[in-house]
Amino acid sequence: MRRALLCVSRGVHATPMMAGRFAALASMVGRPEVSWTHASVLQQRFASCAALANYIRTEIEDEKERAEKPVKPEIPSGWTVEHEPGNMFFKLCKTYEDEEIVLHFKGTREAEGDIFYDFKVFVVNGEKGVMFDLSYDHEIVVDRVIFLRDAKVAIKQSALGQPHDPFIYPGPKMEDMEDNVVEAFIRYLEARGVNDELGDFVLHYACWAEQVEYEQWLSDIHKFVA
Repeated sequence: MRRALLCVSRGVHATPMMAGRFAALASMVGRPEVSWTHASVLQQRFASCAALANYIRTEIEDEKERAEKPVKPEIPSGWTVEHEPGNMFFKLCKTYEDEEIVLHFKGTREAEGDIFYDFKVFVVNGEKGVMFDLSYDHEIVVDRVIFLRDAKVAIKQSALGQPHDPFIYPGPKMEDMEDNVVEAFIRYLEARGVNDELGDFVLHYACWAEQVEYEQWLSDIHKFVA
C-alpha cells in the first residue's frame, strides 16, 4: 500500500489497471482479518530473527570463552604479510638480491586423510619469473614449476583468484622428474626463504585467519538480524 501511494505522491500517473489495484488495496485497509494476518506475519518474522540472533550470540560467547584458539604466528624474518579483512586470501612478500619473491595462499585440500595447505610462490626478476605450485604437510612439496614471460600479469591473475593462461606450458609433474632435479628446486627455494619454516607459518596463519574471519562473520550476521 505504501509503495502504491508513493507512486501517486511522486506524480506517477496510474493506468486504469493500477488505479483498480490501488482502490482494491485501499478497500482492504482496516479489515480485521487483513490486520491480523499482517500482524501474524510480522510476529513470525520478528520471532525468527530473535531466535537466530540468540543462537548466534551464544556462539559468539562460546568462541570468546574457548581456551584453545589459533594464535597469530610470528612472521618469518624478511617477509611481510598482506591480508584484507573478510578475505581468506593472503600474500607474503620479500626481496632476495635483485629478485622479488611473492607467495599467494590458495587454500586447503584433503588427500588420503591428510590436509595440505596449497600456495604459489613467484620468483620475479624484471618482467619474467618462475611460478612454483607448492603444498605443505609437515614439509614443502613442489608440485609444478612454470616459467612466466610476463610475471606481473600472472601475479595479478593469481591475486584475483583467476587461473593462469591455460596455453602456457605447465611444466612436467615433479613426481615424474629425477629426484636430484626436484631436490635442486627445493634448494633453490630454500635459498630464497621458502622452506619448511615458511610452510609452517602459512599453516598456522591460515588457521588463525580462519578463526578471525569466523568470529567476524558471526558478529556481522548478528548485527544484521538483531
